[in-house]
Amino acid sequence: MISDTISAVLSHVDLVNRDALYQPLTQEGRICGIGVKLSLVHDPPLHVKAEHYSYINIIESIERSSPAERAGLRRDDIIVQVDETQIDCGSSFFLPEEITEMIRGVEGTSVVVVVEREGHRIKYDLLRQPISVPEDKLPETPNASPARKAPLQVTP
Repeated sequence: MISDTISAVLSHVDLVNRDALYQPLTQEGRICGIGVKLSLVHDPPLHVKAEHYSYINIIESIERSSPAERAGLRRDDIIVQVDETQIDCGSSFFLPEEITEMIRGVEGTSVVVVVEREGHRIKYDLLRQPISVPEDKLPETPNASPARKAPLQVTP
């Protein structure tokens, strides 16, 4: 009886391949984002003695002619908010891949990114555009966590 119910449900579920799953976020193999590579770093760095360490997400690099470059984002800016989500909440941290998923979206839609630079917070309202990302950087499955298997560098 239960197996019949499960079979009935599963018969209507199509297998989703990676290309179909990521199609809303890609355009001919290109991701729509803002053109930054993020890295998770210790604050302060581990070689500096401190009572408390935290993790911050910084912009490691910016793609030329990207929305991020045109808006004025800079290397080493600290990502503190994406849209309504606070990244620097203190009690937990986000991996770069999680922030990347918040930033990515449909081409031409906007995303608000707030960064901290030299003690000041700066808000950017950016329009997503196709960003060049090598095919081998796309996740193989929707639940795969490439950041846990490779260096924590992701390009939104």
